[in-house]
Amino acid sequence: MPAKIKTAAEVISVIDTLAAQRAKEKREFAQKRAELEFFEDLRDDVVAIARNSGLSFGEIHARGGPTVGTLTKWMDKEVHRPWLGKMRSTLRICGHDFAIVETSPRSVA
Repeated sequence: MPAKIKTAAEVISVIDTLAAQRAKEKREFAQKRAELEFFEDLRDDVVAIARNSGLSFGEIHARGGPTVGTLTKWMDKEVHRPWLGKMRSTLRICGHDFAIVETSPRSVA
């Protein structure tokens, strides 16, 4: 059976659908990329605080923090989305903690 020939309106509809789907995929990718960058920046900050705290990774683990292997993977950037609970316990052991602070208003894109 021969393929049905689409009308111009049907072709335009398919093109519009595909364009909308592509735009949605681009938005989702940008959002995931921004989230990944956030976690990577946070991870790097936690590692810097842990290294500057004067405690070894073994001491941090002994006080209830993540394992030495986990901390080393963070330092070597092998983990891209560390668990917030583990990062928070590391910070608290090192005398820091997370905080939400007010900043100047900015537009949300």
